[in-house]
Amino acid sequence: MLELTVTTGTELKIGDDVKIVFKGSNAPGRMRIGVDAPREKRIERVAALMKKKEPQIVIVNKCEREK
Repeated sequence: MLELTVTTGTELKIGDDVKIVFKGSNAPGRMRIGVDAPREKRIERVAALMKKKEPQIVIVNKCEREK
């Protein structure tokens, strides 16, 4: 993992076609960023991806025959 300390206006390039711009902070502990990427690139927050995960369904069959 790359860890950076940035100032407002810092730009980060990923490959030839994705640019991240650090736009500044509007509250303590928060940073606004801009992502410039082609439309065909899928960009999602990890938290949003976790919510989209399909729930695992477990079916328990407790059918017992009486003897």
